Parts: sequence; C-alpha cells; structure tokens
Amino acid sequence: MILSFFSSSVNQQKNQKPFFPAENRQAQRKQVTVLFCDVVDYTQRSSSMDPEDLAEEIRGFQTRCETIDKQHGGHITSFLGDGLMMVFGYPAPDEFGAENAIRSGARILDSVFENHPNDKQKDHSPISVRIGIATSLVLIGERAGLHQERDELIFGEAPNLANRLQQTAKPNSILLSAGTRLLTHDTFNLQDIGEHKLKGFPQPVPIWSFIGEKSLEQKKDQLKRNRIDSVGREKELSVLLNTLESACAGKPQILFLSGDAGTGKTRLLDDYEQMLEKRGERILKIDIRYPSPHRRISLAPVVDTLESLFGIQLTSGVRTKCRIVSNAMGLLGFHHDDDINLVCQLMAWYSMGNSSEESPLQGKSTDGGLSLITRILCRLSLELPLFVRVDDFQPTDTFILHCINLLHNLESRHRIFIVLVSRFKSYTDSLLHQLPELTLENLGPSDADIFMDAIFRRYPLPETIKHYIMQKSAGNPGFMIAMSRSLFEPPPSTVHYFREEDEVPSTLRYSLDAQINLSPNANSLLELVAVFGLCCYQSDLKTIADENNIEFQSGMDQLLNRRLLIMLEEDGDKKYVFRQPLVRLTCYQTLLRKRRRHYHQQIAQLFLSRRPDIVTTHPSWLAHQLEHLNLNSVAIDLWLRSSNLWILQNSLSEALDATFRAMVLYQRLNTNQDKTLFRLKLVNAIHLIIARRSNQTPDTITQRCHELLSILDSKKHPRWSTDDIFQVLLGQDEPPAYLMTSE
Repeated sequence: MILSFFSSSVNQQKNQKPFFPAENRQAQRKQVTVLFCDVVDYTQRSSSMDPEDLAEEIRGFQTRCETIDKQHGGHITSFLGDGLMMVFGYPAPDEFGAENAIRSGARILDSVFENHPNDKQKDHSPISVRIGIATSLVLIGERAGLHQERDELIFGEAPNLANRLQQTAKPNSILLSAGTRLLTHDTFNLQDIGEHKLKGFPQPVPIWSFIGEKSLEQKKDQLKRNRIDSVGREKELSVLLNTLESACAGKPQILFLSGDAGTGKTRLLDDYEQMLEKRGERILKIDIRYPSPHRRISLAPVVDTLESLFGIQLTSGVRTKCRIVSNAMGLLGFHHDDDINLVCQLMAWYSMGNSSEESPLQGKSTDGGLSLITRILCRLSLELPLFVRVDDFQPTDTFILHCINLLHNLESRHRIFIVLVSRFKSYTDSLLHQLPELTLENLGPSDADIFMDAIFRRYPLPETIKHYIMQKSAGNPGFMIAMSRSLFEPPPSTVHYFREEDEVPSTLRYSLDAQINLSPNANSLLELVAVFGLCCYQSDLKTIADENNIEFQSGMDQLLNRRLLIMLEEDGDKKYVFRQPLVRLTCYQTLLRKRRRHYHQQIAQLFLSRRPDIVTTHPSWLAHQLEHLNLNSVAIDLWLRSSNLWILQNSLSEALDATFRAMVLYQRLNTNQDKTLFRLKLVNAIHLIIARRSNQTPDTITQRCHELLSILDSKKHPRWSTDDIFQVLLGQDEPPAYLMTSE
C-alpha cells in the first residue's frame, strides 16, 4: 500500500544525484532586523542645491552610514538614491542583531549632527534623516537581474514595515516595530506611541520610539526585577568560591567558564557576586561586558574602575583628571611621565565616547600600553583581591591575553581571579587550552521543573504550556525564560500560545541561528540531520550524503565539537541525536521548502528501498517524511501503527502523541470518503488509549471520541498538547478555549 502511494516519487528520484554537499545557497529563511534610512525633504534640497554639491553631500552621508554599518555588523543590501537599507543578522547570524540595528541608527543620527556644525558659510540647512527599524522572518539572498553582480532581494514583512515606519518618523528620530521592541526593551529606553495605520497594512500597527540606551544602573535594576535565581548550580558555585579562596591566598587563578547559550553562565556569576556581597568580602571587581561582538572595547570597564578608584568625577575637567591620575599612580609606584600621560589620554579618549576615534593604546604603543594597564591592576591586587569577569570572551582579546601571560610570571603575593566566560569549550590556542575549565550543562528534569515553577510565578501559564516549554527547551534555562516571555509579549501585546508544533519563538531565533553558523559543508550536513528528525543513524546519513564524500567526517566532527549533536553507539551503528530540539527546529525552518521536500523524498526513498523494516519497527520515522510530502493518507496509517506499538509497550503519552499527529493530518484530507474511513480508525486508536486510563464505559469513550473529531470536522484547528487531549477524553475537562481558534 505504501509503495503504491509513493512509487511515483521514488521513480522520479532514482536517477538524481545526492543533494549533498549543497551548493552555496543564494536564498535563506532568516530572522533579520531591517533598518531603513532616508533623507528628509530630498526633493526640495535637489531643487535648491547645485547637483555637484548635492551629490557630494549624499555620498558623504552614505559613506558614513557604510562605515557605521560595518562597525555594528550590518549589511547594506541597497542604496536607494538619498537613502539606504541595512540588514542585521545576515549574512552572518548575529545574536545582537536588533540591538546593533538600533545602535547603528543612533550613531547615524549622531553623525548627522557631527558633520553639520553651525557653519555660517553654508547656504543650505543641514540634512535631517528619518529611520525605521523592523524585525521579522524573511527570505533573503535572492538576486535581481541577470548577472551575479545583481542586488540582493529580501522578501517579507520587515523591509516594508521598516520603510513605512521611516515615512512615519519625525526628522532625526527612530521608530521601531513591535518585533524589534520585544528583543531590545531591556537594553533601550523606548516610548510607546500607540498604534498607527500604515499604508499597505490592514490593521493598525503598534509603534515605539527610540529614546536612548539605558544606563548601567537602569540595566542592573531591570536585571534585579526580572531576576530568577539559579537552580541546580551548587557544585559550580562551590568551585568558584574555592578558586577565589586560592586567589586570596596569593595564588593567581584563571578559570574558563563555558556552556551553551542559555545555560545560565551570567546568572551563575551574578549569584556568585551576590554571595560575596552577603559574606562581606572586600574584593575589587571588574566586569568586562561587551555591548556587542562588533564593538569590542575591552578597556572601557577597566577605565571605569580606575576612575572610580582614583576618585575622578564625571564632570571633572582634563587638568583635574591629570592631576588626580598623577597623584594616584605615584602612590601605586608609577612615576614615569610617559605612563601617567598614557593613562590620562586613555581616560580622555574614553570620556569622549570611544566610538569613532582609535584608542591611544592602538598602534606602536599597544603592547606597552596594555602591559601598563595590567601592571596597574596587578599592583592594585596587592591592596585588595581582584576579581575580573570577562563575559563573551574571544581569543582575539589582546588585553585579556596580556593579563593571562602576565599571570604566569606573577609573584605569589598577587591576588587575582579571572573568569573567562564563553559558549565554546576551550580553544585551540595552547595558552587557553591549558586553563582549568568549568562547563555548565542543561538542567536535569527535576531541576528544570523547579526552575519552571520559578518562571511561572512571574509568568503564570497553564500547566500544559509549562510541559511544552520544558520539552522543547531540553532543560536550557535561558530558552525556558525566553519562550515564557515570548508568550506574553508578542505583537500585538496580548497573550498567545504556540500555534504550530514546530514554532520557534522570535526571542530565540538570533541565538539559535548563531549556533548553527558553521562551514557550508557542516551546515548542509546539519540540515540533512534536521530533516531526518531529532536523530538519525550514520549508515542512513552517509547513504544520502554520498559515501564517497571525503568531507563527511570533518563536517560531522565540527557538529560534535560544537555540541550541536551527540553521538551514541546503537546496534553496531552510530546514532546522532540533537542536543537541543529547538536547534533542530531552527535549522529545519531555515531550509527553503523546495530543499526540505527534496531531502524528505530522498530519506523516504531510502527507508522504502533499503530499510523496509522501518515500516514494522519505527513507522513514525517514515510517517514523518511522508506527511511533509503531503501523502497524508499513508502518513495517517503509519502514525496509527506507531500508536498501536506504543500502546503495546504501555507508553500511553507517546501513543497519544502519535495519534494527535494523525488527527492533524486528518484535517487535511479533502474527500468525505477518506474522512469517513480514517474517522473510524482514529476512534479505534483513541479508544484503545483511553480505555487503559479511564473507568468510563466503552460507549462513553466512543461518544467523546466522536465529539472530539466533530470539532475537527467543524473546521476549527486545535492547538492542543497531548495533556489537553487526555483531559478532554478522560471527561475531566472541556475543550480548552484558549487553545481553539476559528478558521
């Protein structure tokens, strides 16, 4: 029966070459943030200015924008006469895409003012700009025209919405969409300016205006208000405390703290610092936190600390600062004029904004300048124990590497403890590879349940949603928080629920995209594993990926080293399993539909031609492939076979989950004849499950099954979890209204 449904697809694919490794894709499905910038009253300026002057002015403006764009990791897709469009999160994924878009917009506004001082010789007014920023899932990478040098196109809501926001904005202001605001309101001060009717959008659109970046104090207050304490990290906290004790005893320490995104590295260190405060430890702390990977100003926190220690006020003039620095450094034993002048220059540079000019430490004096700063810190460690925390550490950070090199030659009296925080396990650099390492893993089931209870005190949700989030997040604390928040802060701001089984919240897309940013070969391999499902066997994978491909093992090693996959030995074959279900879903949804379908066809062909035992032992594996090929009737039969197998093993939750998948496909059937046939099969499958969990009479169970299927026939789409269906069919609850919506 299955072959009769699938034979045509198999015959079409027999002579086709494997679809791996993939060519460099020109189009991808990505969440991006789009910045649309336009000059105000350009038409009026063009009629009042000489064309050469106008061209020079616009070219200068666009050149400055291009420089700013590169500094913040953006990508200019097109210049539009007097304006331009920037994309953040493409071509390289960027976890801070939305934040960097806003910072880039703010810097553009600053550049407008910086380059138009009050010049009485100018016979025209300075330019003004409007900026709109929007975030959404788009198709990007298509090219216009007939040649490879063509402009890249972007399809989706973000570019159109950003353009409309730009048109609505006042001169020299920035407007944000709800999607962008959702990702950035913890970092920036934003003003809700209400809903506006925008051209081309059927419903009024909520809009926020950018006010400015939150101060460090505001961010700390925000963190305290939203804080959820760590769970299950007692062992790691003990390691940190013991390491600090060794440092305080005169043994300089460096610890490498690693873990996947969201495992709670920052939360762990925040808890650690709170414990130190409660114990009354007198420790000098320096927190090096970068605003983004594209603006790595590693010395900024050090300058803050030095100014605080030296008693320098924000309003202090240059002469006052120099006098205070000279006296303070003299007390620390630094009397050389060049050393004192260098520190004064660094503080003056930092106080001026440090975004457009090079640091005084760059150039020939870099090594000497960095050594001077590290020597100052080491001298301070003789007075008080020094705790240096480096978040989002990168091996290119020359200042921290100078510190590490220096620690190897320090005397035992220096009391320094440096924690390098990174999501990657170790580095190939020999210096870093030798450091002691503390790795955070995802929470176990019991700790994850405790953590979710803490989240639910802040974001009250139904129990079924809690279990859904726990399942999809696989015990990752950051993912659990982001998924819970995303339910309460969608655009528009009303509570919604995950509408599809495979929906990935926008709050996590940037982070997940960054995890799967690998070499083209490894990316293609990861895509193929994602189409298989949460796991696959090496023998099957190699068959699709081409056994003669010498790059297979190198790509797989990269996936295993990045901890995206786990390798298990099973029945003499290697089995690859996704560590994070959300990573698998993100990777799968990044694929274009045509490419997904091609993979599904190849995998289904493999199962039918080389693994016929799958139909008997694991029918759900084949059902998963066929339902994505719209072979719904065959897929329903396979899901129901899978349900019967789970019932025989007394795994009722899995059985109901398989039956639920069959119910979803039942809705897609077109003819009443098909629906009548499969309605009886579904009733029998559900009856077998409920009979094992309920004392209801068979007639009552059958009646409730028919009632449930009548809801499906009435063209309403259930957003139910397996727990919801259990409650309804057991007669303990009515169909949950919050999970229902009319077609």
